[in-house]
Amino acid sequence: MFKLLFHIRKLNILSALAYRVSFLIQVVSMIINDAIMLVLFYFFFSKFGTIGGMDFQWYIRLLVVILWWFSFMHICLYGSRKIGEMVMNGSLDAHLLLPKNILLRILVWGLSITAIGDLLYGIWLLFLIKNLTVIFVLKVIFVSICAGIVFAWFMVAFESLAFWIGSSRELSRGIFEAILWPSHYPSGIFKGMIFKVMFMTIIPVFFVAYLPYDIVSSEFTLRKILLLLWATIFFGWLWTFVFYRWLRKYESGNMMNINL
Repeated sequence: MFKLLFHIRKLNILSALAYRVSFLIQVVSMIINDAIMLVLFYFFFSKFGTIGGMDFQWYIRLLVVILWWFSFMHICLYGSRKIGEMVMNGSLDAHLLLPKNILLRILVWGLSITAIGDLLYGIWLLFLIKNLTVIFVLKVIFVSICAGIVFAWFMVAFESLAFWIGSSRELSRGIFEAILWPSHYPSGIFKGMIFKVMFMTIIPVFFVAYLPYDIVSSEFTLRKILLLLWATIFFGWLWTFVFYRWLRKYESGNMMNINL
């Protein structure tokens, strides 16, 4: 199985490099986009000093965490955003004909080229952090893997709604934006019990941004690390169970394709 996953990832990378000019344009464009956002927040922090209890230096740390888990998810688990499309156009059939571990194979199928630009920019941002340590980098790697997996599991859940409603493209896209954009802002600006409950359940911003940021920006706390690991394992089990349950409703499109 691992040999198969390795060849899938190798094939995805080679496919991305087939059109090198397009590859470079997409990577550079995303780096420029990330740079513009950083400059925008630089002026915000220069004007107001702190936003939600966070200054610009600490915001860079938050942005590093976001870029790293976002890159990990879109490079290693990009298939989590393609399940609805596969269900709608019948391309899920190819995965069903192969050996077991259907969901894992779907998750690692494909990658986002622009996420490579996010990763490169996230690495560069490390050099803007004062008093950077090896421990900080190791923490970033750990929380990025966990947060990326949590994010991928939630995308699996909302993409899998296509088994019931036919097309979940707009819904999953809306949830994707609802998770991504609040994570770019300091958690201090979101107050109230409604935000807390929402960010820990339907829109897991707490597990993909705020909790990972707390882990990398503070001293070692076993409780927070265990909480992030629990979320990674629990949501992985929950949405894997849901995916395979809902997969029973899938109807192959092979006969339709033949008739056409």
